[in-house]
Parts: sequence; C-alpha cells; structure tokens
Amino acid sequence: MQPSSERPNLPPLTHPIYTGQYLLGTNEIYKMHQQVYKWIFCRSPGGIIYGTQRIGKTRAIRYLQQVLPEQFGSDLEIFFFMSHYYSRPHDHVFYDDMLRNVLHTLDTSDVKPSRKRERLMAHLIEKGKACKQRRVIMLIDDAQRLEHEHYEWLMDMYNVLDANNVVLSVILIGQTELLNQKNTFIRDGKSQIVGRFMAHEHKVSGLRTVEDFKVSLRGGEFKRL
Repeated sequence: MQPSSERPNLPPLTHPIYTGQYLLGTNEIYKMHQQVYKWIFCRSPGGIIYGTQRIGKTRAIRYLQQVLPEQFGSDLEIFFFMSHYYSRPHDHVFYDDMLRNVLHTLDTSDVKPSRKRERLMAHLIEKGKACKQRRVIMLIDDAQRLEHEHYEWLMDMYNVLDANNVVLSVILIGQTELLNQKNTFIRDGKSQIVGRFMAHEHKVSGLRTVEDFKVSLRGGEFKRL
C-alpha cells in the first residue's frame, strides 16, 4: 500500500470516490465491452444491451466512450444519446434531440423537420468522413423508450450515411423491455429494424459471483472522469 505521505493531497470532499467522478472496471463492464468491440470490429450496424435497473449500464456506457477511441483511433466519433419519454413521437423533437447530442451548434428552433434532418445527416456524414474508418458510433441509453417511428428515422439515418460510404453502428442500451420490443418486432415482421439495430444482443447481469466482487474490490481498471 502506498505510504500516506505519497498520496495526493486533495481538498476535503473532492476525491473522485466521494464525488462519484470515476469509473471502476467490473467483470460485467469488461464482458459488455468485449461484445461491443466485436460488433464494431465486424462493422455490424448495431445490437442491443439489456438488463434490469441499477446494475451499472450507464456507467458502462461511459467506459465505452473512453476505451473505444483508444482501440479504434481517436478520430472515431462516438455520440451518446439519452432517450426521453415522449407522449407521442414527433420528428422535429427527435431531430432536435439528436442535433443537441451530436453537438451541432446551429440554432434549429424555427427550422422545419426536413431541414433539421438534412443538417443532422450532413453533420454525421462530415464526422464520419473525417474518421479513417469512415464510421460513426451512436450509443443510445434508455432505448426501451424508443417507438417504431424512432426506428424508422434511425433507418433513414443509416441509409443516408451508407449511401455516402459512412458506416453507422447503433448500440441500444436499455432495460429488459428492450428485448421484449425486439421480440415484438420479430412477431410483427419488422425484420428491417431487427436486422439493422438488433441483430446482436447481450445481457448485463451485475455482480453475481465471488470473482465478480474480487475484481471490483481489487480496483479493476480505475478511470477518473
């Protein structure tokens, strides 16, 4: 153990453990990372990651945002999109949310949905072409909130980027309802949605075994946010 005199002298109540500004690698995070790495490496258009509440899925997303550029190159664009509750799907709200999450800076408050869509597509194409691998990764959290219309708009995005030789990979992360949604799409013959964004699946289970706890207590891979 490091002598106390060699430890960093931090102001009270500012240590990352206290503030929560840290990431601690766990077996489940490593397993999730291995799956997502495989999907991206194989240039898959997407997959789903599901599990019950409060088992660290959102923390795992932050881990992916830090680690994947180290593996695929710092020019790889990884966008994070938090799904919101919508009483009814509206394309102008969807594109507004997307533009904010991809850090688009132009004011779109008085712009028609079709123009918002054009700006979003142009922005993603530009980012994708700036990457040596010509690809864009989108991590969508709370994806169980997405409706059929949202997937149709995501398919439009995929098709436009594909026509411009940019690969879009969408990783859907959500609660177990997300798997039920996939099964519903299969039952209803929505194979185009399943084939695009749900071809793969991975279940996150949280800490279950003694080894899981040992990895966490040893510190795993600690990353400060």
